[in-house]
Amino acid sequence: MGKSMPPVEVRKMMYEKAVNRCVVAKGDTMKNMKLNRAAVGQVVTYCAIIAAQNLFDLDRDGVERWQAELIRRSEVYTLETNVYGTLKARENLRKRTATKMKEDFTLPVEKWPRKEWERVQLYERRGAGDLVARFFVEVMDGLGYTTEEIAAALKEIQGNFRQFLEWSKDGEYVAYYKMAQCYEQATGIEAAIDEEPGAKPIFGKEI
Repeated sequence: MGKSMPPVEVRKMMYEKAVNRCVVAKGDTMKNMKLNRAAVGQVVTYCAIIAAQNLFDLDRDGVERWQAELIRRSEVYTLETNVYGTLKARENLRKRTATKMKEDFTLPVEKWPRKEWERVQLYERRGAGDLVARFFVEVMDGLGYTTEEIAAALKEIQGNFRQFLEWSKDGEYVAYYKMAQCYEQATGIEAAIDEEPGAKPIFGKEI
């Protein structure tokens, strides 16, 4: 296994620091944090479906089944969050997936952050990426895949995300467009990338 999550008190402290001290260019901090998590979650989901299709040669029905299962797993997590709170829901998710993962899932980073708000942003991104990855692990485990196959799929997701970051150097729109193209080529299903009106780029520059 990789490094364990920080203790509850440390995670709470980091969250409070994000709210109180993280300043993201001319925007509401909480809103930017939410958009950051949502954007990462969406991209990692596409990376995961592309990885599954590439590794296991899914047909259209198979892709739609995986998508439906990912949604179901996220709904279970949302329900647990509403009932038990975020920290307990995360703990339950980690317990369900820990034995199926050879190491913790770490979202790749283009360059290591230097400023505090950049470190907070990375922490948020990796948290969102870990969440989707663990939903993905639950889906694979439910479909009967082995621990080795799960590990290979998680590596493929990381590779896909690295490629997305590389594309984002030419502009965020370019990265999303190329990701959508890859998704459509892999699955035969048109990709719909959500965009928040007036939102600033999260992964790359504006063009």
